[in-house]
Amino acid sequence: IVFMGQSNPDNVKATKIIDATDLIVTPGFIDPHTHCEDDLSASDVTLRRNLIYLHQGVTTVLTGNDGYGTTDTKKQLDEWADGGIGTNVGLFVGFGSVRNKVLGGSNVTPNAEQLNAMKALVVKSMQEGAFGLSTALSYVPQSYSKRSGYEVKDLAKATQPFGGVYDTHLRSQGSGILDAIK
Repeated sequence: IVFMGQSNPDNVKATKIIDATDLIVTPGFIDPHTHCEDDLSASDVTLRRNLIYLHQGVTTVLTGNDGYGTTDTKKQLDEWADGGIGTNVGLFVGFGSVRNKVLGGSNVTPNAEQLNAMKALVVKSMQEGAFGLSTALSYVPQSYSKRSGYEVKDLAKATQPFGGVYDTHLRSQGSGILDAIK
């Protein structure tokens, strides 16, 4: 878009002029919570184009939500760039993926060394282009993190120098919603 508004047409230099009188002009929409990783990684070029979003005016999707984003951000973003995708994308590093890589599926509290390994994975992902950290604290193994603990807080803080965003899915959506909000 070169110019919007009233002007002398002689002063506007554009390859195409669209008369948007009585129409709504808006930039592309952003969908902050998607699960389109499989489509973006598909061998089928039609799925990779993410047309289901583009047809709705969504030009940017955030994915890797609910703590399931990869810990190998560079590899994933490079794959999408090389394969070609239809939308812009922001990728979260997932707390569940980080926790599982360091602690497995165990119901344990990380010791200092394990927590540092988890923070290092988050920092690496942020350096590789992750948008931030996502969690879904009602899903295993993320549910093993303690409410009163430091684990999630420390990992979220690790995204701060990179301007990272913390995205969370409540611990409970149904019963106990007020407790989950607290």
